[in-house]
Amino acid sequence: MSAVEWAAVSAIAATISIALAIATTVGVFSQARAAHKTNAADLFISFSARYNSPEMAAALRALAALYRESPNDFASKWINAKRSGDAEALKLNDYRRLVSRLYFDVARLYHAKLISTSFARELLRNNGLNVFYKVCEPMNDEDHPQRIKLYSRILVGLQKKYGSGQIHGDSRNYDKG
Repeated sequence: MSAVEWAAVSAIAATISIALAIATTVGVFSQARAAHKTNAADLFISFSARYNSPEMAAALRALAALYRESPNDFASKWINAKRSGDAEALKLNDYRRLVSRLYFDVARLYHAKLISTSFARELLRNNGLNVFYKVCEPMNDEDHPQRIKLYSRILVGLQKKYGSGQIHGDSRNYDKG
């Protein structure tokens, strides 16, 4: 084979190598994209399972009932009862923590740049968000008055309320009340 023929064969081999490298790169990116979508779906299903659990439903109902009983001073009444060891207040504390953790987890994931703004907002699209803002946050403030509200501020920046801002059975709007 002449030098020209070897050069042509080498050029063809190099072109094939480049084409294979490009195809491999495209394949890797396609797999990464598919894996990202799968992970996002898994995360959404996990959050949905947490939100739709019987324990979360009981927590949201109990916290909403506490709010409806005394919308203007429920948090101060609750903290006093909790400090005196009242069993109902302690159970409400567990519920407050359960609901708060769900929403703070969204804020943590968003803050760590592990989820996008649109995905975080999708996770926040449920009526429990109103219970979090109207009930859990005042309780959190009573229980931890010096707390740093980074995750609360992140959540407000993402979504201030769900729907009208009302808690089921509550006619007051969050923005007004």
